Amino acid sequence: MEKVGRKGVRKDGKPLGKKVWDAIRGGEVEVAVGGARLGIKAPPPKEGVEIKAKIGGAELEARAPSVEEVKQLLDDGAEAVLKIVSQTRGILREAKVEELEARQIREKRIKSKRDCISLRRKAEVKGLPKEQKQLFHIFTSISFGDLMFHLRSFIKAEEAYRDAYNSAEKLRNKALQGICLHLIGAAVGMQEDPEKALPYFSEALKLIPDFPKAWYNKGAVLGELGQYREALACFNNALKLKPGFAEAWYNKGVMLCKLGQPKEALTCFDKMVKLKPDFTEAWYAKGEILQILGLESIMLGDIKRAEERAWELVKLKNEMEKDGIAQTIDEAMKELEERLSEKDLKSFKRFEEILRRFEAKKP
Repeated sequence: MEKVGRKGVRKDGKPLGKKVWDAIRGGEVEVAVGGARLGIKAPPPKEGVEIKAKIGGAELEARAPSVEEVKQLLDDGAEAVLKIVSQTRGILREAKVEELEARQIREKRIKSKRDCISLRRKAEVKGLPKEQKQLFHIFTSISFGDLMFHLRSFIKAEEAYRDAYNSAEKLRNKALQGICLHLIGAAVGMQEDPEKALPYFSEALKLIPDFPKAWYNKGAVLGELGQYREALACFNNALKLKPGFAEAWYNKGVMLCKLGQPKEALTCFDKMVKLKPDFTEAWYAKGEILQILGLESIMLGDIKRAEERAWELVKLKNEMEKDGIAQTIDEAMKELEERLSEKDLKSFKRFEEILRRFEAKKP
């Protein structure tokens, strides 16, 4: 699994693969129906379409914890403290730095360890009870760690998060410990083998079982390790706790694809684009799956179903035209065509004819 950025950028700086076929290029792909083979193998007919990927290069990404995507989801550690530890806002007000509740202000005011120390030396902070001073220390350390993570300085982020965790241990505050362990896991996962981050997420969930982002990141690591069913269970847990968790819908769809359930995955990608219409990867994935399912129908001789898939694909293209990305469907069709055998090309051409006929009608 690649390191993926918040805006679809990999750790190496290259754009994330735009489509499912890009994503699984160089790996093993199986789409088989009724003994006819599209790709490599032909499972029994009852299994329908199956997409499996053994990836050596790029792949359809479960996306976190990695580079800037974890930044998007996890560098809001201070936000988690504000949300989960209710007295934090009151302490900031007592310290007369309530403006630090705003992320943009924190990023301007806490740019270094020196800034953390300077804030802790404020007379208002020194006058706080010991426990509140410790909580203020934790909050500033996490805020600094968030910024370092945001800037991809993961070693410094880890150091800041560990400093916060040590103080949380002294307070014996399980919620704070859970937040810190989660953040440490993210920073560790960015530096080393992501498997090393897994224990931190697991421990965080023992302390905070209803922590959707920790479930999400645990699922991401499990997905990266090829444990797709276990990863799917984690994404399901995240969605039970936070039904509007767009990234979890997307990655649930990814896991379903890897488990050979593209129809179910399509529902997940639908959820994703409704929650985040500007998330192009979900649009691409929808287009790829509709093509695969349409081709499946042709191979099964179910022309009516193939027409339904073609019609859905045309409507999808029309929706994508609003964002100027409809041409990606045509690109995906071309790339899929290039991957097929001569035998499979006949089915593909027939589906393509149906698609062009419906395109002329415009829904």
